[in-house]
Amino acid sequence: YILGEHMKLEVGRNELFGALQAVIGVVERRQTLPVLSNLLLQASEGELILTGTDLELELISRAIVQTEVEGKITVPARKLFDICRGLPEGANIRLEVSGDKMLVRSGKSRFTLSTLRAEEFPAMSINAGGSELTLTQKVLRGLIERTQFAMAAQDVRYYLNGLLLHVLPTGVRAVATDGHRLAMSEIEMDTGIAEATQIILPRKTVLELQRLLDSTDENISLRITEGQIQADLDIIRLTSKLIDGRFPDYERVVPKAVTNCWWRIAKRSVRPCHGLRFFPTKSSAVYACNWKTIALSCRLRIRSTKKRRKSWKSSTTVRLLRSASM
Repeated sequence: YILGEHMKLEVGRNELFGALQAVIGVVERRQTLPVLSNLLLQASEGELILTGTDLELELISRAIVQTEVEGKITVPARKLFDICRGLPEGANIRLEVSGDKMLVRSGKSRFTLSTLRAEEFPAMSINAGGSELTLTQKVLRGLIERTQFAMAAQDVRYYLNGLLLHVLPTGVRAVATDGHRLAMSEIEMDTGIAEATQIILPRKTVLELQRLLDSTDENISLRITEGQIQADLDIIRLTSKLIDGRFPDYERVVPKAVTNCWWRIAKRSVRPCHGLRFFPTKSSAVYACNWKTIALSCRLRIRSTKKRRKSWKSSTTVRLLRSASM
């Protein structure tokens, strides 16, 4: 018989649901190929491996199960996810494959899902060679959170629809821009990489990484190869293609020194305010300046559509997004 035709296993609802949550984000609701709406399930030696892909990004997760008959098969991702989400916590789930159908049983509940052969599921393979980088999940999550908002979305300049990861021997930088604003974050560390490397992560890859990463000191291993990146987070593995393009020279945009500058923060709100302008004066003082934030004390003025003006003295810390010398 075909491998997976009689696959049988039992797994806890929480265990399976956690593994499904890790990979469901990569499965789009509308696909050009029917098999891309499915997850690949592989059961062997007390472990269930779940794989989802959209041909550009692949996510793999694992769950501990009690395997009776080993095998592999593909099942509809969203339907299996909704079934597990609707079951009570702590319930046991039994999966049985017979022919082209999968029976999902839990308590008195019964569900039948259509399947596709595992041989039809596309697999991504990582290229040989490359360099490796290890850092904590907390650090990488911080880099992404401080820059991802500046990424472009569906821009014709495709290299802006992602995030630049600039790996230096002495640190790592994350840079994103949509052509109107630029955000950069940097950490200093010994990367163990002899030559500087620049890669552009696709927007979807960045968002999935942000979702999967925790604010903990657990390590994440990044493997960078020609046109690909692979991230290992304990029981989760992410493999993604990279954007093939040249990112703008961001170092020419970021000022080397901040003196006599102005800032404008665009504000979208139901309130009738065009924005906030910071007017440094002789009494204003810049307390600290680095790549990430500027702390200053200055007089703020708000101009509304009703031409009313208000000003007050305040001490605050703002994130430097755009600066222009006067």
